[in-house]
Amino acid sequence: MRYDVSVVGAGAIGCITAKECAARGLRTAVYEEDAIVGKQRKCTALVSESGLRSIGVDYKRAVLHKVRGAFIEAGGKRMLVDARRNIACVLERQRFDEQCAEEAESEGAKIFLRKKVRALPKEKWIVGADGASSFIARAASFPPITRFAFCYEAEYKNARVEDEAFVRVFLDSAFPGFFGWLVPCGNNVVRVGFGTQKHERMNEGKRRIASITSNSVTKSSKKLREFHALIPLKWRSQTQRGNVMLVGDAAGQVKATTGGGLVFGGNCARILAESIAENRNYEKEWKKECLPTLKLHYLVRRKLDLLPSGITLAAAKPFASLVSRFGDMDNIIRV
Repeated sequence: MRYDVSVVGAGAIGCITAKECAARGLRTAVYEEDAIVGKQRKCTALVSESGLRSIGVDYKRAVLHKVRGAFIEAGGKRMLVDARRNIACVLERQRFDEQCAEEAESEGAKIFLRKKVRALPKEKWIVGADGASSFIARAASFPPITRFAFCYEAEYKNARVEDEAFVRVFLDSAFPGFFGWLVPCGNNVVRVGFGTQKHERMNEGKRRIASITSNSVTKSSKKLREFHALIPLKWRSQTQRGNVMLVGDAAGQVKATTGGGLVFGGNCARILAESIAENRNYEKEWKKECLPTLKLHYLVRRKLDLLPSGITLAAAKPFASLVSRFGDMDNIIRV
């Protein structure tokens, strides 16, 4: 059978793209090289609830925990940011990705597993939703993404959690160009990690994050999983070349402030499907709707990168009003 749209990558964004295309009457196929869909839990999965609602996926069964604020820690001091209501969800990311796949199939999209794409598909429309190291982007000679964070995370059970309503965020010179985090998942489970724009600092970062979270991750804690990830911090300068389009991490549609891409990628997936169905230019449409906010995130990231090497909370305080909306960071541009 010939399809109208080939989507490469069956993560959440690829499946949302497939769902949106199929819902508009486009015969849609998704190709995934692995035996299962999704990121296989290789994600912190802390997402604003308002952002989750915007992408139209029934996410509620994937919610493990909710948080209402954060402790921002730097230079031995801390600042409390409290929204006084739950504003962000910690997801069981694999369950969420599977939900995206189920919804895509319910609209008529076909998902093919263990199908590694080795050349550009022949369909009328080709979508690369295959991550920051996108094969489709390379095969179609798209310009590269120029700015990344190299990240590490581990999940532990039997952890000591000071207050499960709050994330801990660490601004530290050991994490140049990014930050560290401790995210409570409920039931004394935590996700601890960090990112850096300097790959050569990864080992230092691991030692530092272990040190500053040692009051939570103790000898009695058990590691459940760990992973490394590459997160784009800037969008590609081009995301459509003829009938080939990129979406999600493959397009660099990610918040430079936090590395979160689920909400922007999900909304760009909808725009992509609308563009195909209505014969509009995807590049122009997604940049009109989403790029102003992504640019603001990028500007804030550049300002944060200028913090002195001896980071103090006083130096970070100019960003307190921004941080106070951390759980709704997808809507940073709104006043």
